[in-house]
Amino acid sequence: MLVIHLKRFSFSRSMKHKLETFVNFPIRDFDLTNYIANKNSTQRQLYELYALTNHYGGMGSGHYTAHIKVSIEGTGNRCII
Repeated sequence: MLVIHLKRFSFSRSMKHKLETFVNFPIRDFDLTNYIANKNSTQRQLYELYALTNHYGGMGSGHYTAHIKVSIEGTGNRCII
């Protein structure tokens, strides 16, 4: 499991604001092979998106939502909550 937390807010002496930078990433086969510490490994480091959270709103107010992929064992069914 890999957890990535992106800095989404900017702070200066008297101001705080939410960063609006668009982030694009693959849902399947997120390849981090070039970024692992063990460069001698021949195994590719591929990840699949399992869940994410998102903040809607600004610095003064807002709310978080969560999206989670769920697999039901033995049925082959998958859904996004």
